[in-house]
Amino acid sequence: MLGKDHLLIAAILSIPLLFRAIDYIPSSFFIVLFIFVGICIGSLLPDVDAPDAAINHPFIRGKHTGWSKYIAKLNPVVSKITRIFMRPVAWIMKNQIKNLDTSHRGAFHSLQGISLLSIFWTTFTAIVCLIVLLILKMNIFILMAFPVGLFIGSVIHLLEDSFTARGITWNYPKHFTLRGNVKTMSEYKAKQEDLKWKEKASFVLLYFLVTSIMIFLFVSSVWLTLLFLIIQIFLAFPIFSVKPHSNGS
Repeated sequence: MLGKDHLLIAAILSIPLLFRAIDYIPSSFFIVLFIFVGICIGSLLPDVDAPDAAINHPFIRGKHTGWSKYIAKLNPVVSKITRIFMRPVAWIMKNQIKNLDTSHRGAFHSLQGISLLSIFWTTFTAIVCLIVLLILKMNIFILMAFPVGLFIGSVIHLLEDSFTARGITWNYPKHFTLRGNVKTMSEYKAKQEDLKWKEKASFVLLYFLVTSIMIFLFVSSVWLTLLFLIIQIFLAFPIFSVKPHSNGS
């Protein structure tokens, strides 16, 4: 999927729950804001190993993403820091996995890869907050909400890529891939006009947009909102023919 698709779907999925959560979280506005920014950037983060990916640039190409230009300014900074973290993460994974695949949609497109990156981001953010507290006497630990959002956004990214024909190996290095029937622009650019409606990334976006609006309008409880978001995701699996595949099957 394109960066704009990842970003928009992540935002659409997170807004109903974050809006309801405002009443339940102390100092909620800024915490929710940092989580939301983290989710938006995190939805692009697993593509950091692709030079042309949106996370590596201070802008996101595409229609209806004008609002994201403010968040996108942080992309190059987050990308550079993440690339530093990728080295120790790769070292850790290499000690467990022979012939580690660090190419695009390899180790860093797995639950283990994004979890380790999130741990490094959480540790880094905590150290920054502690230094600011000790030197400037300013408590900015509210920033800890940012790496939480990064992890959630990264998980959403993997979920979105699971709808594609190439799919995602969530439990890398085991050959257990979750994939659907959505054909991305990068792999099927010349044939987009010939695709069925369920094979287009735009329909994934439309599905989550319509269902998220319905949840937002008709569900007021934060816990029920979470439940319906989970149901929404699971219902998407049969719609886009998402199934597990082992090895090359």
